[in-house]
Amino acid sequence: MSAEPVELTRLLALNAQRPLTVHDLPAEDPRFGLIDGELFVVPPMADGVCQRLVGDLTFELKLRAKAPGVGMPPELQIWPGGNVIEKDETILTPDVMVVDPDFLVHKGLGVAPQGLRLAIEISSPSTRRHDLIDKRELYERWGVPFLFVDRKPTLWQVRAFGELPQWAEGLF
Repeated sequence: MSAEPVELTRLLALNAQRPLTVHDLPAEDPRFGLIDGELFVVPPMADGVCQRLVGDLTFELKLRAKAPGVGMPPELQIWPGGNVIEKDETILTPDVMVVDPDFLVHKGLGVAPQGLRLAIEISSPSTRRHDLIDKRELYERWGVPFLFVDRKPTLWQVRAFGELPQWAEGLF
């Protein structure tokens, strides 16, 4: 038996007793996330289309950050994924994020919501509901602009939630 089911069983049992915190999760294990102390299991890495989009968006944002007159503050960093951690009880990972490194928490494991300047989520069949409802509610609560790339089989759609910074307008 692999260690993965044992770890999940342990976390689920612990979560039945009390809300979990960042300290309960295995160190540097991207398979688990928390929203208000409730455990969720992150699916395996996204498919090739999603990975390509993450790379393209990260590259485009980095080009914009270097372009004169764009208005992106030079201290901001563009991450292809990373952790957003709120009060030890919420940890989630946007597909692409723009962060202020002054708000790093937990020895650099992630950034506090106050340091998140833009979140981008790219849907897949297994994450669409979670991204569009649960994560969106958190981004709205935190006042973070959020782009959602909805990869429905018949139609791709990009939706912006919140007021996008000027440097993020026109990404799509």
